Amino acid sequence: MKNLAKLVEKIFYPSNVIITAGIIFLIYFMNDIHSFNNNIAFIISAISYGILILLMKKKNKNENYRYFLASTTAMIIFFILGYFFTISNEFFFAASSVFILSIIIFSIRTKWKISGHCSSFTGVVTIMTLIEPRFLIAYIFYPLVAWSRLKLKAHDLLQVILGTLIGFLIPIILSVIS
Repeated sequence: MKNLAKLVEKIFYPSNVIITAGIIFLIYFMNDIHSFNNNIAFIISAISYGILILLMKKKNKNENYRYFLASTTAMIIFFILGYFFTISNEFFFAASSVFILSIIIFSIRTKWKISGHCSSFTGVVTIMTLIEPRFLIAYIFYPLVAWSRLKLKAHDLLQVILGTLIGFLIPIILSVIS
């Protein structure tokens, strides 16, 4: 069972969840008038994220900081490209929500280790569901993500619950105020 939990941990790693959701959105919005621009902004920012992770791997041993710095840089690149190449409102909302969620998660994790896996998974699925209710079905994987965090003793139950709540609430709050 521990091997299964480790596999789930790797599959649902926060950056994997975010990149997979981005690819699903690119496919879903393929016929949108901004489809080409969405693709350009997403692909270039995803490539920059990967390059930064590789470059920082040896220089910075703090995994949370490394991924936060790489994702923040990639998101800034995404927003700059989105300024020059108009992207769809849905893609902008998704990216903004992930960006703000990342900042909040990183800020909390410097003091207390909430589950980044649960918060990013819940956040991404919530964003997708707010844009298209059919994506609600993706929540079926949530128990697996939470189970893996508890099984591997990476987090206690309160850390999993708080990570989940933050992931769920931030996109909802942003959708209400935007």
